[in-house]
Amino acid sequence: MEEVLTIRTSDLIENFHLCKDISKIMPFIENSEFRKRNEIEEDTNFLQLIPYIILKNDNKFFVTERIGGEKRLIGGYSIGLGGHINPCDTNGIHSVYECIKRELLEEVGLFSNEYNNSSFSIIINTNENIVDAVHIGLVFFVETKKENIEIKEKTKLKGSWVEKKDLKNFYEKFESWSKIVFDNVIDKEI
Repeated sequence: MEEVLTIRTSDLIENFHLCKDISKIMPFIENSEFRKRNEIEEDTNFLQLIPYIILKNDNKFFVTERIGGEKRLIGGYSIGLGGHINPCDTNGIHSVYECIKRELLEEVGLFSNEYNNSSFSIIINTNENIVDAVHIGLVFFVETKKENIEIKEKTKLKGSWVEKKDLKNFYEKFESWSKIVFDNVIDKEI
């Protein structure tokens, strides 16, 4: 059974939503624990840490559509890739960066020498729906020059590059985190 890195919701003494300082959440990451995903998937006593990777190529963003997998997510569009931090990703802050490398390789076949270092942007910590209520997102932007990006999990996702100016055309179908990143980071730059 998959284990994922979690922090106790009760340990967060403040809401980190839209916080731009990753150091504020570092003590919680350092004291995080791995738990069985199936046991905490809808348990609001725990927040599952998710590095949420915004993949860019100059003025284009990689947008995915969920076509399979978790039923509650099918049909949504996303400007973020990513997933749970697993025990194979080591521990502490290093686990976040190891997870980014692993997820980019697993989801789109992007090797670490094919993109620039990731840059932290914001924390997403919201309760808009049950998915959001049990996850906390650490948003990173990753720049690549590679044009030919291919989704590896073809039964779950399809994706393509979208010009920054055209992202608004997907807004109504964006998942909540994508809307948050668009509204608070990307749209401020357009």
